Amino acid sequence: MKMKYILSILAKSIYINKYINAIQILCLTLGMIIPFFFLCQFNGAFLDSKENDKFQITDKLIMFSPDLYSDVKVLQKADIQLMKQIENIENVYFINRYHTNNIFINNKLNISYSVYTVDKDINSCWKADWIEEGEIWENNNECIIGKVVAQRSRLIIGDDIEIDGKVYIIKGISDIPKYRSSILINQELVDNIELWDVVYYADVSNDIDKVSNEINNWLIKNYGTYHIYIGQEINQLEYTKLSRGWFTSIILSIISLIYSLVNIYNILYFYSIKTRRKLAIILAIGATKGQIFIQKYFEIGINMFIASILSYISLSLIQKTFIQYILSIKVSSYIFFIILAFGQCNALIYTFILLRKVLRKQISDIFRE
Repeated sequence: MKMKYILSILAKSIYINKYINAIQILCLTLGMIIPFFFLCQFNGAFLDSKENDKFQITDKLIMFSPDLYSDVKVLQKADIQLMKQIENIENVYFINRYHTNNIFINNKLNISYSVYTVDKDINSCWKADWIEEGEIWENNNECIIGKVVAQRSRLIIGDDIEIDGKVYIIKGISDIPKYRSSILINQELVDNIELWDVVYYADVSNDIDKVSNEINNWLIKNYGTYHIYIGQEINQLEYTKLSRGWFTSIILSIISLIYSLVNIYNILYFYSIKTRRKLAIILAIGATKGQIFIQKYFEIGINMFIASILSYISLSLIQKTFIQYILSIKVSSYIFFIILAFGQCNALIYTFILLRKVLRKQISDIFRE
């Protein structure tokens, strides 16, 4: 009977203090969103690295690029034809950032995306098909867009984009992580193309180390020092870039989690002060400390449960905004379970800490306070 009576008091307390509980839930939600936002950012970087594994460079490929901030001469299309004369080089491809003034999407000027000119056959550089949906262009007025461009601007295959006054029809959607926010056009369409921010890929038949040394010597002799990577070194380079996002997100997540723990404790401590007299009354009618612990745990646990759900929903909504395309956060189902476990562990620990401070006092002392 005592337990039933205690639970009835809990239900009445929740109803009577519904506005206070609503404010408490709101404060708890805000306290949990920040740390789990960074956890979702870490999750995004981790998943990107996994997805990047699908687009690993083939083993017999050499990547080289000039330093944009040096005086090194950039190879132009005519220079590339000379490089192809090196023995065992099958082909040389390049991806070049295109100098563009205006990009119009849905009749609105857009400055968020980069435009790259690429070789039609560059698909052979990756172990997987670089086009997730659609196909490579066949006509001069077609282009490929990154997945982020498609999602953010709500574009589908068949829609058109205007670049410097020329209209391109979307032929395919690419999901390569490094080009998700890019528009790719056929380099053959661009007359007198200037290579400046460019990456070259040399497809090698055999003796890749020997060819790499020959390319390096040839470049130093004619154009200056280039950054050169071979086969798996290219994949490791991309992995390292993505893993930097892990480290930053983990540090920020840990810092914000510590802040969140302190913040949640202060919120619960503030509201616990107002319930001390009620606890004293329950003790006076003969309730045990264990029964009071269960009551308070349910009370705090319910609020934390609701706050956890609201935090997850809030993060899911943030994921659908433009912030997602800047910071690349990913909200997964297991993120929800981590938030839920975090909230209930907090409820359990804080209930024990807060009640321990109250229940070791005499009932008369509690009333006097």
